[in-house]
Amino acid sequence: MAEAREGRNKFARRGGLVVTLLLALVIGVLYVAWGRRAAVPPVDAAPSAEAASTTQERIDFAAGSARLPADAVELLVRIADATRLVPGGRIEIVAWRPAGADSLMARERAEAARHALEANGVMPARMRVVMAEAPAGTGAVEAERVELQVR
Repeated sequence: MAEAREGRNKFARRGGLVVTLLLALVIGVLYVAWGRRAAVPPVDAAPSAEAASTTQERIDFAAGSARLPADAVELLVRIADATRLVPGGRIEIVAWRPAGADSLMARERAEAARHALEANGVMPARMRVVMAEAPAGTGAVEAERVELQVR
């Protein structure tokens, strides 16, 4: 008899623990869901005039390198934030290369910018990479760049 009573008490303690854990889980889920809903701006909110206009930014790369410069990271975060604010906002990534040069380095630079934008929440469908050739006589420094046009 004592063993049966001890078994029921053990079961009751485990049951209480399970109920407590389930209750904590439900409260946590509601807290997260409520917090996200409060952080989402209203759907009918119009973007600001600044966000709605077309923006063009430029990233200059080191000669022979496709590595994003340190100052480009902050710029790409700002562009990603602005693009998310504008419904249907798109980014055109223009990769420049010197006249007659191979486009591989230019493509790698554009992909570095595109990957950084994706990492900051921009959907790939909202981006387009365009290859461009700098006019003959343009300096190499002028061709070592990527331009980002936000619309």
